[in-house]
Amino acid sequence: MLNNAFRALILLGDKSESRTIVLRATGEFEIRTRGSFERGTLKRDGFAPNAGESVSFRVCDDVARRLSRIEGLPRLELYWPEAKRDVVLASIVQFLTENGKELKLKPAPWPLTDD
Repeated sequence: MLNNAFRALILLGDKSESRTIVLRATGEFEIRTRGSFERGTLKRDGFAPNAGESVSFRVCDDVARRLSRIEGLPRLELYWPEAKRDVVLASIVQFLTENGKELKLKPAPWPLTDD
């Protein structure tokens, strides 16, 4: 089952600003949040900001982005316009409200595999 505090972050819609994401022209991104820093690559889409432009996102957006890795949940990108993120958040909240108590965390296989 999902941790209740974790679920509350999205179900209660913690809209406090978490930090920022910056996309580079190469497809690389940097995410800066309270106490952490993340880098990676992603495919740019039609909502991607200009290279080097900083986009703020909220705590609930960051939680939803992480949850969107669950099969069946819609994708959420931190750089999308807030209105688009809100639509995805509503879908995730509906799913969690209807199915959240049934979700269970499975231990990751070690070594990690692609299946």
